[in-house]
Amino acid sequence: MNFNYHIKKNDETPDILESFRAMGQIEPVVIFKKNGGEFLLDGKKRFDYFGNPEALIFSFIDEAMIFLFQKERKTEIEALQILAILKNECISFEKSFSIFEKFYQNISLRDFNKIYNINFTPQIKSVLVELKIGFNEIKIYSILSAENIESLFTLFSKLKLNGNHRKDFFSLLDEISIRDSINFNHIFTSEKWIEILFSDRGLSDKISQLKQFLYEIRWPKLTELTSELQQLRKKIPIVKRGILDFPIDRESTKSSITITFDSFNEFSEQLQQLEKLKNSKEFEALLGKIATRFKNL
Repeated sequence: MNFNYHIKKNDETPDILESFRAMGQIEPVVIFKKNGGEFLLDGKKRFDYFGNPEALIFSFIDEAMIFLFQKERKTEIEALQILAILKNECISFEKSFSIFEKFYQNISLRDFNKIYNINFTPQIKSVLVELKIGFNEIKIYSILSAENIESLFTLFSKLKLNGNHRKDFFSLLDEISIRDSINFNHIFTSEKWIEILFSDRGLSDKISQLKQFLYEIRWPKLTELTSELQQLRKKIPIVKRGILDFPIDRESTKSSITITFDSFNEFSEQLQQLEKLKNSKEFEALLGKIATRFKNL
């Protein structure tokens, strides 16, 4: 019996063996027969427990999949495994979509086309089940090369990334690879990446450090400027707060801008607020005068 086509579930039922002992085999296992070989599609636990279980055998893979869908609604993770089997058996895009649209009205033809074009390797299928990746997420990876998506999913599994982290890593890596025309493995085999990945840091710290490394690659000038600001801030040991009052004429409303130096995160947020006023010529002139005054002190 070949188990390569077995559809793995992402929700385990711990008391299933008790059910087998008490009630015996209720449903047949589902087998696809091809070229003299038998491929187990559904019911591995029943197969393992009963040894020679009652079986329902199909000679056509699409008929077997329609039966499985009709028997019970499949999760999106299980449905993606079914799609991988259909592709492996050279079932056309049109026929595959006709099967899916009967049971998943929320998936459009365009989105299904994106998903269908992904090469579902054993590694990718394994990560789909492990991290419970569904339709809406898997479709965004369709823009990647087969090599890049395989590398990305290996990273997802290694770091046990949740959905938000996966989105962040994908966005950064994709932007870097497009801009620099490099594949993900070029980054994953870099000395600094390997040093962080295999360090003694905790998992959360590793994720933060790897993201920071990608930020440095993606925005090198901004990273350099941030580093300079951090160093300059450290050189202000006594004055931790500065208040700029403007304008100073009697007819205008008085406003204040406060800049603190004790927290770099807070300092950065305040600079971002100032950045919103950068297109104001009057404000730029005011800052210019302030800078000149400090320079001449």
